[in-house]
Amino acid sequence: MSEPSPATRSLLYLGPTPTEGTASQAIILRHLKRLAAEGWRIEIIAEPGQDQSACDAAGWPVRGLPKPRWWWPGFRPKIEWSRRLHTRLLARALAEAPETASPDAILSCLSVADDLLAEIAARLAKRLGRPMTLLVHDEATAFAKDENHRVKLRARYAWTIRNSRRSWFLSLESARTYAVPERHRRILPPIPEGWRPERPPVWVDRPVRIYYVGTPLPEQFRLIGRLAGIFHEQGARLVVMAKRTSALDRLVKDHPIDLQEPPGSREDALRHLVASASALLVAHADSIAEMPRSATNFPTEWVEYCHLGLPCAIVAPLDSAVGHWARARSYVDFFVPLDPRPLTAWVRELADSQSWDRHAAVTRLLAAGEFSPEVIQAEFVKGLLRR
Repeated sequence: MSEPSPATRSLLYLGPTPTEGTASQAIILRHLKRLAAEGWRIEIIAEPGQDQSACDAAGWPVRGLPKPRWWWPGFRPKIEWSRRLHTRLLARALAEAPETASPDAILSCLSVADDLLAEIAARLAKRLGRPMTLLVHDEATAFAKDENHRVKLRARYAWTIRNSRRSWFLSLESARTYAVPERHRRILPPIPEGWRPERPPVWVDRPVRIYYVGTPLPEQFRLIGRLAGIFHEQGARLVVMAKRTSALDRLVKDHPIDLQEPPGSREDALRHLVASASALLVAHADSIAEMPRSATNFPTEWVEYCHLGLPCAIVAPLDSAVGHWARARSYVDFFVPLDPRPLTAWVRELADSQSWDRHAAVTRLLAAGEFSPEVIQAEFVKGLLRR
């Protein structure tokens, strides 16, 4: 069967409503915006009560799942047979609904926030005979309450992955969590907005300020506090850009850290980094045991920050997903948490213009290549219609 022309292609997305921000919904929104710009017709099915302002602004219709028929048995989401039956019934009702025109492709997302709609999407794709693409952005088993819950989640996710034509993971380690054939899984970096300053940042002769953006988790406090001390010894300052909390106030009080409230908009925050930061910091924790999710999770915001053209240090365990990534690509500004010696040299080099330029060139190459939104979107679109 020949593929439709771009002007007539349609996509049905089932999952959390796409919104601005940093979670999976923002990644979905960026992909959908680019599809719409290429002429795709977008339709969304989501749970009620979510923020759909971005969808309304884009002109994408949003509707909910069909209401249960009176003869359907009650839905008990924690019981697997009830989930299977309920998702089958909903998929059949969707397929039979007059407003569900057969799309050219179906898209869904597996995340901690939502997995029911992904199951429904897989069953709907099978009924309609359409290719389904799945984005897997969280290793949900890392958040399981106990081992029994972890086993159930893994089996449920693996079923959804097997029943998708293409599943995109943020890291190879996350993909390997599921015992599914390799043909069902691919690696795709989180697509950034790709915002770039009008002029690339340049080295400025001023005190070195290294920014950590986002609210660190409690398990990261020990490492971040230690890094702040290392930076301070070299005459630099660590700045945490995050909303003020009582825990952050205590961290700042106990270590040489400045707390910077984020500016109003996301673009304002990026502009502030370009104007004020000497470099950026991505930090996990001392070990996988302290932060289990780092074994599979990839730092999504870092992909965005590479487009700012600033040097960036990654501090994470060797056996983390980003540690494996950094070693595979010989990323020179990767450091292990328990060996501060190479990191002190990195901090000192930020005070020299030629060394700063050399470190900044590393992230700029990534922004133009592997982390380019155009490169990522092209790979994504290629997989949407592939049978």
